[in-house]
Amino acid sequence: MTDHDTGTAHLDLLALLRGELSTDDVVRVRDHVAGCSECRDELLELAVGHSLLTASVRSLAAPEAVALPEDPVTPAPTPHRRRRVVAGIAAAAVVLAGAGVAALLVDREPTETPAPPVEQVAETRLEGVDGAPGRGRVTMSGSDVAAMTVETTGLPRPRGGHYYYVWLLDPETNKMLPVGQVEAEGSTTFRLPLSLLGRYSAIDVSLEADNGDPGHSVTSVLRADYRTPSGSAGS
Repeated sequence: MTDHDTGTAHLDLLALLRGELSTDDVVRVRDHVAGCSECRDELLELAVGHSLLTASVRSLAAPEAVALPEDPVTPAPTPHRRRRVVAGIAAAAVVLAGAGVAALLVDREPTETPAPPVEQVAETRLEGVDGAPGRGRVTMSGSDVAAMTVETTGLPRPRGGHYYYVWLLDPETNKMLPVGQVEAEGSTTFRLPLSLLGRYSAIDVSLEADNGDPGHSVTSVLRADYRTPSGSAGS
C-alpha cells in the first residue's frame, strides 16, 4: 500500500491479510483503504491470490506443512507489477494443487496383487469317431472352476436344422452330461466345476437335430478321453 500523502511505500496489505498488524495499524490501514480506490483494488487482488494459495496448501494433506515465502521488504508494487504478483500467487496455487492431487493419487493407488498361476488340469486330442472327418483339442485349466476350451476343425458344415454339441461322458456307465454348442470350425470355452469334470472321463461331440429332443443323438463325430486330478483315466 502506498501513502499518497507522503509517497511512502508500505507492505501493510499482505500483513493485514496474515493478521500480523497491531490494532492501531489495522485501524490506520482501514481508514486509508476506505478513501483510496487504488488500494482497495490492490487489497482485492491480494486477497484473491492469498485465498487461492491458502486453500491449495490446506488441501495437500501432506505430512509436512508447506511454508509460505517471507515477504521481502521492498517498495509496494506498481499496478503492472501487482498484477504479476497476483498472477504468480495464483500460478503457485495451481502448481501446489496439482502436486497435492498427484500425491493423493499415488497414495491411493491400490497395490496390485499378482494373479495366481493358472493350473493346467487336463489336455487331450479329439479324434473322429468311426472314421468321421474332423479333429479337435480340449484343454482344461483352473482350480475350483475350470475353463474347458473345445477347439474343432475339419468338421463338415452341418445342414439346416442341425448343429454340433459337446457332452461329458462316462464310458463305463454311458452316463452323459450336456455342455454346450460348438461350431464346425472354431474355439469355444465353457466354465465347469472341477469336481463335476472329475465325475466323467471323456468328451463327446455329437451332431444334433433341432427337433426338441434334449437327449444325445445317435451320431457322435468326435471323442477323447481325459484325466483330471479328481477323476479317472481314460484309455
